Amino acid sequence: MFTVRSFFILFLLTLLLCGCDSYFYSKDMDRLPVGLQELKMLIHLNLEFTKVVSCDWISNLSRLRTLKLAGSQVWLDMSLMKELQLLKHLEFGDVFNTLILRTVSLQVFVLPAMDTLRRINIWKYGGREIEVVEKTPLNKSPTSPPCFSNLSYVQIGSCDGLKDLTWLLFSPNLTYLCVVESKQLEEIISKDKAASVLKETHNDTVVPFKNLEDIVLDDLPELKSIFWSALPFERLKHFAVYTCVKLSKLPLDSKSILKVEEFDFDCEEEEWIQGIEWEDEATRNRFLPSFKRRANR
Repeated sequence: MFTVRSFFILFLLTLLLCGCDSYFYSKDMDRLPVGLQELKMLIHLNLEFTKVVSCDWISNLSRLRTLKLAGSQVWLDMSLMKELQLLKHLEFGDVFNTLILRTVSLQVFVLPAMDTLRRINIWKYGGREIEVVEKTPLNKSPTSPPCFSNLSYVQIGSCDGLKDLTWLLFSPNLTYLCVVESKQLEEIISKDKAASVLKETHNDTVVPFKNLEDIVLDDLPELKSIFWSALPFERLKHFAVYTCVKLSKLPLDSKSILKVEEFDFDCEEEEWIQGIEWEDEATRNRFLPSFKRRANR
């Protein structure tokens, strides 16, 4: 008698005999057929926008180069991360365009560089650090490209162990950054860690947040620094700060923000505003009207 399982095995054999190197699934599929892991020659697997929730066996596909999970129900957790790191030929950039991490318990979370990643959402990560690694050495050349060249949206919340977010240094196209309720966060970009990373990559010219348009910082009681010197912030339009009592100096000078007339500071704490340590009087005069403009809207 021909069962569904035997039919699928026959189908796999047909794929193997035909030398097929790709496999694509219907969007209505909610689980992967038993036996898929036997396709040892498979190099392309597309599960985008399917209802599949797990692929814990993925490391069995040792020749896999492209895995597409964008829009699927698969979440990137530590178990899947370990599976992916066993795939020596996999291009991580093709896996996700959105990364969602929740309740990760490791002290140091190692995040592989993904060129096509566009959004990162991290909630309730209790560790102290996030490290970024590339599939090839970071210092492969003096002009090594940024790790997250397409990352535009980052939201981080309730990550009480984190001290800094220096890994954002290599996100040149970041447009939106929201960091909230992270009780131990002291710096966005750490000067010491940045110096170490830049030395490893033979690159001392990285200027972060060039394309940033919107930044929200809320309930960060230990935050003291965003960056250690003034930044151009050429496209910044909105800067919101709430309950960041130790953040007294902002990375701004009289040349920061090209279209200052279109820029808004959003802060309802008059005492904090009065306590800002401006770079100089010209900087103070340039940006104080931004608070008033927001308040009058």
